[in-house]
Amino acid sequence: MQDINIYQILISYSAFLIAITFHEYAHAWMANRLGDPTPAKYNRLEFNPITIIKAHPFGAGLVPLIGAINGIALGWASTPVNPYLVNRKYSIRQAERLISIAGPMSNLILAVISSFILVVVSGLYMRYLQGGNADDVMFILISTIYDLSRFSLSINLLLSFFNMIPIPPLDGFSVLSSSLDRNHPLIRLIIQYQQVFFIFILLFAGRMLHPIISNVSMMLIELMGHLSPF
Repeated sequence: MQDINIYQILISYSAFLIAITFHEYAHAWMANRLGDPTPAKYNRLEFNPITIIKAHPFGAGLVPLIGAINGIALGWASTPVNPYLVNRKYSIRQAERLISIAGPMSNLILAVISSFILVVVSGLYMRYLQGGNADDVMFILISTIYDLSRFSLSINLLLSFFNMIPIPPLDGFSVLSSSLDRNHPLIRLIIQYQQVFFIFILLFAGRMLHPIISNVSMMLIELMGHLSPF
C-alpha cells in the first residue's frame, strides 16, 4: 500500500481551498457589484473558506480531501445569486454572463499570481540551498511556499479551463447561453444531451486539459521569469 504523505495532502487541499474560495467569492463579488443582494444575504462576500465548506461539506470538504490523498484535490461549490435582482441598467443576460465568467477569470488571475510567486521562491530556494541548512526554519518556509504555489498554479488553471467548458452546470454554459439566443440550435443540442456530454467530460477532460495546462503553466513561468528579480 502506498504511504500517505500528510504534507502533500495538506498542501494540495490548501491550494484547492484557496482556489475554490477565490472562485466563489468572485461570483459573489460580481453579483453584488451588479446590485444583486443575494450573496450578502448568505454571507458570501467574506473571503472565508469555512463558509464554503459548511455550505458544501461534500464538494468542498470530503471529495477534495480524498482527491488530495490520491495526488490532487478537486471538488465543487456554488454561490447563491439571482441575476433578476441586479441593477436595471444591466440586462439579465448581461448579469448572467458577467457573474458566470467572474469565477474562471478569478482562477486565471490567481494562476498568474501563483506563477510569479513560484518563480520568485524558486530563485530564493536555489540561493538558500547553496548556503543554507535544509533543517533551517526559513528553508522549510520557502519550500512550503514553493510547493503551495506549484499546486496552486495547476489547480487554478484546471478550475479556470474546466469551468469554461460550455456544458451545464459549468460556468461556460452560462456564458454561452447568455451570449446566444435561448433557442439557438447549439444551446438546444447541449441541453438535450447534457448528461452524455457531462459524463464524457468527467471521463476525458483530464486527458484533454493536461497538455493545455502544462503548456500554459510553462508559458506563465517563462513570462514571470523575465519579471522576477532572481
